[in-house]
Amino acid sequence: FIDVNSKNDKGEVYTATIVMKVNGDGTVNGWSFDDWGMAGTYSGTSKGNKATVNGKSDWGTEVREIEINGNDMVHNITFTMKGPDGKDMTMKQTINYKKK
Repeated sequence: FIDVNSKNDKGEVYTATIVMKVNGDGTVNGWSFDDWGMAGTYSGTSKGNKATVNGKSDWGTEVREIEINGNDMVHNITFTMKGPDGKDMTMKQTINYKKK
């Protein structure tokens, strides 16, 4: 489960829940639901300490790469969606987690 809670510089709040299931063969399936009424699906692979999933929803696409090394987890995310001008815009984000 991935719970997303964020707030932009305009004070707009966004929350979402992503549920992913790793199958016995290393494939990944998942679903996302957010408070803006969007839903999405995920598919990908998991092997060893790394999972890579591709997501698709009403707002656009994303790629998530999650790698765990000991007490550290790195979560790289690339989002692509249509901007106000109708052109694709891509945003990248890296989140580093440290186990306490």
